[in-house]
Amino acid sequence: MAEKLDSVTHSEWEEYRNTLNNPPSLETFTTFLSNRADLLETLQESKNKPQKYETYKTNTNLLIATNTQREKQNFNKKKQCNQIHFLFTCETFRALPIEIRIQKAKESNVCLNCLRPGHLENNCNISSCKYCKKRHNTLLHLHEPQPIPEPAMPSTSSINHFANSSESKQVATPPLVLLSTALVKVLDGTGAAHSARMLLDNGSSANFVTQSLCGKLGLSRRSVSSTVTGINSNSSHITQSCSLNIKSLHNDYSLTVDCLILPEITKALPSSFIDIQNIPLPMGISFADPSFNIPSAIDILVGAEVFWSVLCNNSIDLGKNQPKLYETKLGWLVSGHVARLKTPSSSPVCHFISEDSNPDLTRFWELDTVAAKHSLSPEERACEQSFLTNTVRSENGSFVVSMPLKDDPSVLGESFQMAKCRFLS
Repeated sequence: MAEKLDSVTHSEWEEYRNTLNNPPSLETFTTFLSNRADLLETLQESKNKPQKYETYKTNTNLLIATNTQREKQNFNKKKQCNQIHFLFTCETFRALPIEIRIQKAKESNVCLNCLRPGHLENNCNISSCKYCKKRHNTLLHLHEPQPIPEPAMPSTSSINHFANSSESKQVATPPLVLLSTALVKVLDGTGAAHSARMLLDNGSSANFVTQSLCGKLGLSRRSVSSTVTGINSNSSHITQSCSLNIKSLHNDYSLTVDCLILPEITKALPSSFIDIQNIPLPMGISFADPSFNIPSAIDILVGAEVFWSVLCNNSIDLGKNQPKLYETKLGWLVSGHVARLKTPSSSPVCHFISEDSNPDLTRFWELDTVAAKHSLSPEERACEQSFLTNTVRSENGSFVVSMPLKDDPSVLGESFQMAKCRFLS
């Protein structure tokens, strides 16, 4: 990594490394790079800004301080936990409530976008908030609660209650669409059950699982070469797959599916919180996803084959501008339009995926890549066991390694005499 540095930074690193008593660790190297980057950024900001002089009056005299001096006074790497470091790296600061974080950041006279001193957020080159894209740090993002629509006036007719209550509300466009999600149990490599959230998508011809869930379960991975194509012909190349054992939370239904492994399947679903007080959900039924109205991550996506195999015959229509309920072997799914008063800020989500059996020729080199984790073959296990058993260290510190032979040397025959004769000749 040091060889990738420019000549000036490399010289600084060599000079710094010579001051260390022990060989530097990776953490030491990255800390050096971080401090170097912060220094260069501060110097660049000071270079680009004109030297403004400001006058400060006291009771006895007149003090003149330059903008650079004031920046040095502010460059104190904020002491939120009695330690010297930047505000955004302070664990004590991160643990504070968001309102107190905002107040502390303003009191510290730092840039509210990057939480570094020396400039204001309008002159900051760092990217903005990941949630709302406004000019403040993600740690300072305050989630605005969605307004709760007023409940509809109760209907005089108990028979037409569902229809009248939904028609009396102010309906916004476009409505929010609930996709079919379910909570299931998945088995890890030892047979233990873990909870996971699954999206049932009848527009997909393949099944998918996230890398994080696959790693959590410790499943064996297989090398594959598959190109997945979605909306607008956007494609992704996948090199790993695994087998997943899925069980229902409500009955003994279970199935085993082959899943392609992706870093991320989709964003959190639904895209925003949904108030279910205005949805006339019937009592006494088991929902496949009891928290269908709360935005949560998707761990698994199953395609059309699984979707139609778990779907049953019963369904419930909740009325106009309301979602529908569908009975499945995993519980009742809640899917469809939900009316709301506030226009959604997120973009629509489309799950339309197909597999291309003829991947691009430029992708073939990935077939030779080594998987991050795979099951060892019997020969690989025997090789590792041989190394652990036969490799020793002598008294003088040298390592003694035996020749890793698959079979007994006697299978080679009388090779010594033949080799000796050739040597003497």
